[in-house]
Amino acid sequence: MRALDADDLVAWLEAAPSAAVWFALITPNAGRNDRLDRIDRLIDWPKVAAILDDVHAAPEGRPAYPPITMVKIIVLQQWYDTSDVGMEEALQDRLSFRRFTE
Repeated sequence: MRALDADDLVAWLEAAPSAAVWFALITPNAGRNDRLDRIDRLIDWPKVAAILDDVHAAPEGRPAYPPITMVKIIVLQQWYDTSDVGMEEALQDRLSFRRFTE
């Protein structure tokens, strides 16, 4: 049996169930960031979400992220001094960022 190369891995992942299923299979402590977990518990996110209730996405284009998710992403960008492109890559790569923005 030969080892998988990057193309094989990409093909396998594309044929695999959605990322949400894979995310659910990862051990609960994978990608934990105690600092982000503490901050997440300190901020009253439902109250922030209520303030953002009147924010709506434009009807054209790709579906937008929920406003509360965007606020969390912007907060991460400020804390970690990350560009839009850098944050997009970080969200794809860092489980702690994904957990924080859920």
